[in-house]
Amino acid sequence: MKDKKAIVNYYDNAKISYQDAWHLDKCMAMHFGIWDKGVKNLQEALIHENQVLAEIINPQPNDYGLDAGCGVGGSSIFLAQHFNCKMHGITLSNNQKESAENSARKLGVENNTIFSVDDFHATQFKDNSFNFVWMLESFCHAYDSKKVLNEMFRVLKPGGKIIIADVFLSKPSHSKENLDLMTSWLNSWAVQFVEKGEKIPEFMKESGFENIDSKNFTKSVTKSINKLNLFGRGALALGGIKRFFGKSYGNEITIQNSRGAVLSYQTLKKGIWDYLIFSANKPKLVDK
Repeated sequence: MKDKKAIVNYYDNAKISYQDAWHLDKCMAMHFGIWDKGVKNLQEALIHENQVLAEIINPQPNDYGLDAGCGVGGSSIFLAQHFNCKMHGITLSNNQKESAENSARKLGVENNTIFSVDDFHATQFKDNSFNFVWMLESFCHAYDSKKVLNEMFRVLKPGGKIIIADVFLSKPSHSKENLDLMTSWLNSWAVQFVEKGEKIPEFMKESGFENIDSKNFTKSVTKSINKLNLFGRGALALGGIKRFFGKSYGNEITIQNSRGAVLSYQTLKKGIWDYLIFSANKPKLVDK
């Protein structure tokens, strides 16, 4: 990956922000969460997104799943707990790997989970290893979308499924002003760029996937973006007050993260991005 150090540095140093605002220690989640009918609060939304993705790919007991970009392991642990899957989560951060392992031990699923440091552009795994690939808000860190999709196709077993949930550009073209605003947001969260949503089915087809489907969940993440905006503005205001009195507040990354939270709201309001969930499967019989 072109900027691995920046990504690792971001997640390792922004952890405190996720703990303060996003229930990281309890929910083990760094994604937006999905607010459907009946979801009452952020914690429920974070868990519900795992449920929504699981309903789409329908994991079976003893399936072997790859959590590609697993963060602190929340989705892998969820799938091991609720579906009795065998999960292998990969992350660029050794700190995240260790956090995921500790959580798996505490929750009694250490025998159903493995976590390792790896790059999803070119993994260590053999061909045809996994029943499914799970990418929950990690695809945004792909510097080469086609390469990642080719790699995920390679490691999937014939008939295996992939699911991707993430932010994508909403239209074929945007004004320079809007793209600059989007870049400011993405860079504040150690993301180089995101693909146009319309390109992903095309790339999936080129990689060999079939039964490609997409769903737009932008409205379902809006409440989380509103919360991010409020948290970001509050954190920046508090930081400014403390600095005025000569006191430190957070670190460079947490301040950057707070600015990004506000920018996520501003870019959403301008309609620059959508939150999309893509799913597809590898054909049962392939020549590739």
